[in-house]
Order: sequence, then structure tokens, then C-alpha cells
Amino acid sequence: MNATLYSGILSLSLSIDPPVEDDGVTPRRDICATKIWMSAINGFVADETNLVFSGVGFIHTLSGLTAGTRYYVKYALISEIDPLDYVISDCYSEIPNNVAEGLGLGEAAFLNVGTSPGTVAAGDHNHNCGYF
Repeated sequence: MNATLYSGILSLSLSIDPPVEDDGVTPRRDICATKIWMSAINGFVADETNLVFSGVGFIHTLSGLTAGTRYYVKYALISEIDPLDYVISDCYSEIPNNVAEGLGLGEAAFLNVGTSPGTVAAGDHNHNCGYF
């Protein structure tokens, strides 16, 4: 699972790469929903208390946030084959901009050593949050 988290004006945008079959090309047709969890607490556990989105699509804007506050985001893609069996992504971290700063990529950063900022390595699901 790969995604990028961007900062916006008092918002964050999560862009999830559409999943593909093992051939690396064919889109997976069993994905029926996305769940997104968010917290201002590093190391949070994704559960119903911090679920901020459950629906369809791969691009989501989380709005009404506080500028200067670091938020932590996790997501899962839900399969219609077994909607109760899903893998929660690693943690992404970002700070929303205020209106004066405008839109920008900010310091979009998924933070685990050895991965690129804003992305998660496929198969890396240790659920740790952090930043550097």
C-alpha cells in the first residue's frame, strides 16, 4: 500500500495509490471502501474513536484542522471479499498550513527510516508513527 499525505490550508489530503493485482498493472476490482483514522497523538491506535472517514475513493481531504498541529493518519483499503479482514497502513504525519502560508507540500512525511517522505514501502506494516 502506497500513499502520500499533503498539507493544505487548515487541511490534509491523503492520496492513495489505487491497488493493483500481482501483475502490477491490472486494477484490483475487489476494493469497495477506504477507512481513514487520524489523531494528534503520536503512536495512536486506529479504532472507532478516531475513524474520520469510511467510504469510497483514493483521494481524501481532511479539513477543519488546526494550523501548526501535527496530525497522524492511517488508512486501510477494504475488500468486498472479506470486509472485516484488512491491513491498516503505517502512520503518516503532516502539519496543516494556515491561510497566510497558502497551499504547499509542507513537510509531508511518512516517517520510518529507509522510506521516502510521504510514502510507505509496500508490505511495511509496523504501525509506528513518527517523524524526523
